Amino acid sequence: MWFLPTYGRPDSIRAIEETYGGFPDYRDLILMLTEGDPSVERYMKYPYRKVICHARSLGDQLRWILPLFPEEETYGILTDDMRPRSPYWYDSLSDAAGDRLIALSSSPGSTASLPGVPCFGGGLIRAMGSVMPPTGVHHNSTDVVWREIGDMFSLITTITEAVIYEMHPIHGNAPMDDTYKRGAFNPEFKFADPLAHEKWKHSPDYAAMLGRIKTFIDG
Repeated sequence: MWFLPTYGRPDSIRAIEETYGGFPDYRDLILMLTEGDPSVERYMKYPYRKVICHARSLGDQLRWILPLFPEEETYGILTDDMRPRSPYWYDSLSDAAGDRLIALSSSPGSTASLPGVPCFGGGLIRAMGSVMPPTGVHHNSTDVVWREIGDMFSLITTITEAVIYEMHPIHGNAPMDDTYKRGAFNPEFKFADPLAHEKWKHSPDYAAMLGRIKTFIDG
């Protein structure tokens, strides 16, 4: 299953639909919307399933996924500023992820810690206990968490034929908007997220998660 957390960008759904790569089948995509988003009604015209959740940030939206959808074969995480350039990229990534890997698209020019669109094996997400385990992380450390887990257990595989571009002000190919200001450029998250991430890494919850993942991988 593919999940798209989105806020304030209903027009981006149409923009992605119109790319060469497009979206997965409407039955395989869920839009994760947010209570209080002034534009939430404008998402309703699209055929995809929708969940409206109480969320302050991307991290909060991601933490809703596993409780609401606990038995998916795979968990692909999309962004509303992605632009796919390859056909059937979603099949390539979900097939590569299987039950236990993190399959990444190719994302030319991305500077993220985990560049590209990730698709996680369902068993791996259940072992992690959440798509985004650290409760205090809101936005800027999400890909760092995934990268650390992937590197620690050698779980990352990049699918070069699945090409997805990222539209973002830091690349000069997207304008600054209120959604970026609320998330990636939120000054509170910029400083608080790394601190919350480090605090989590020294917690019993972190050690327990690593133990679950190791048991799953070795099983």
